[in-house]
Amino acid sequence: MLVKGTVAFVAADPETISITPPAARVSDGAGGYTTTDGTPFAATVRLIPQSDKVPVVATWEGNREKVEYILIGHPDLRATIVKGSTFAWRGQEWRIAQLHDKPDYECKADVILHGG
Repeated sequence: MLVKGTVAFVAADPETISITPPAARVSDGAGGYTTTDGTPFAATVRLIPQSDKVPVVATWEGNREKVEYILIGHPDLRATIVKGSTFAWRGQEWRIAQLHDKPDYECKADVILHGG
């Protein structure tokens, strides 16, 4: 029942975007690794703008980031989307800064301006 609500919520204002996972390190079998680019995939999501009162936060990497949007999608999106994934939307590049563990009936992520 709750998944149907998520589907209806996304369908009310959908955006189809191409999400590219970050490059991944893959073992080369000799103790090292190679880097492989992420394979882009299409996803239909809803992007909800955040208030200008959302605070800038410091990440453990030492960056200062401000969440600009919350991405909401079908819970099946959790299997393919990862932190650090990027997508182009409205002429700018965006990055998934954080994925929310809950609720289980939707995929929810914090979105920041990439390089911003």
